[in-house]
Amino acid sequence: MERILIAVDFSTSSRHVVDTGAALAKRLGAAVVLVHVEPPDLAMASDEVSLETAMVSEASRIQQGHRELQSIAARLKEQGLCVTAHLMQGPPVDRILEEARRSQAQLIVIGTHGHGAVYEALIGSISTGVARKSTCPVMLVPPNR
Repeated sequence: MERILIAVDFSTSSRHVVDTGAALAKRLGAAVVLVHVEPPDLAMASDEVSLETAMVSEASRIQQGHRELQSIAARLKEQGLCVTAHLMQGPPVDRILEEARRSQAQLIVIGTHGHGAVYEALIGSISTGVARKSTCPVMLVPPNR
């Protein structure tokens, strides 16, 4: 069975990305691999933030991400799609590409945020990194405006 990996970041454009990937999966009879990656928490314990507080905050963020991801997966399953959902931590580009390889995805669907050329040159983006490094086709979905 064909597999389409849909990467979500829970931004306002995520629904558009999911709907685009889901519509394509329906047309192709493909399964959906839904992925969300929590970037590494770079906050270090300091005088103002204790290690315990930072850990509780991180756990809360991961639980919220899990709930949101499962909600999206349930919505897609109600539409008749075969869906697996994965919440991961780490560098987003690397984790998305690792899951695409592991699940043998034939296509990655990911959103862009349209920051512009200067932002892209200085900061880069997850979607650009995925598109550049992927060994399978990548569909970049612009923000739904």
